[in-house]
Amino acid sequence: MSDFRTIADRVETEALRGEFTDAVMMRDHDRVASLFTPDGVWRMPDIPAEMSGREQIRPWGRRVPDFVEFLVQDAHGRDPPRR
Repeated sequence: MSDFRTIADRVETEALRGEFTDAVMMRDHDRVASLFTPDGVWRMPDIPAEMSGREQIRPWGRRVPDFVEFLVQDAHGRDPPRR
């Protein structure tokens, strides 16, 4: 990671992760949707849920309080170790 572009990409990725985490925790569904490209896909295989595009992502977030009383968004950098 010695070249400037690689370092800048890493910083931008971390900033996006922080923005996403904050938007989810604040239940700011418009901001969450705005972080995706128009054709972006949000997959949550453990739920299971998959939304394609901002127009599916935004309303899904508004429905979360109907089935989740308490939500914590974790911005971990990698999967936990498998045992």
